Amino acid sequence: MLRQVNPSVVSATKVQPDERQREAIEHVLGPMLVLAGAGTGKTTVLTRRIAYLIREGHARPDEILALTYTDNAADEMKRRVQAELEGHDISGMKVLTFHAWCNDLLHRRGAKFGVLDDKDL
Repeated sequence: MLRQVNPSVVSATKVQPDERQREAIEHVLGPMLVLAGAGTGKTTVLTRRIAYLIREGHARPDEILALTYTDNAADEMKRRVQAELEGHDISGMKVLTFHAWCNDLLHRRGAKFGVLDDKDL
């Protein structure tokens, strides 16, 4: 479990990860599941993990797919990765909502669909 992080501390200084967070950030062999509650530093761990994978050559930006629930969270995640990787080109990295990614997947696969209106029901 990740530790609770005070939001005022996060914005003022760069939080140093604890042992479990560092383990998640530096994990490179196979998938990893991060389970943690609100305010425990999940976004920080995930953005630092993405930056670590790119910086250390374990992945290229176009091999990264980060999915979240809101557009704001996706924008924040991308901004944080860019800040961690100052000077690196992260074009090709996908940081999207689940809905946006699924919609893009359907369009790339040629799925023809539209939005149902009251008249269609």
